[in-house]
Amino acid sequence: MEDMFEDVLKELLNKLVFLYEWNYALEMRIDVSDYLNVEMENENTVKNKSSDNTDPAPQHHHNK
Repeated sequence: MEDMFEDVLKELLNKLVFLYEWNYALEMRIDVSDYLNVEMENENTVKNKSSDNTDPAPQHHHNK
């Protein structure tokens, strides 16, 4: 009986660790995609500036 309880506990612990790591991985992936979006925006602003200099003021995007 105790062995079974111990197995259930280990199983729960494994699931918890897995969920925690999965959540962490998801958060990291979101951070990376934010970073990539910013990089792409920067490239676009550079392209726009080189093709057309009538922009009255540079636009800065600060999401955080």
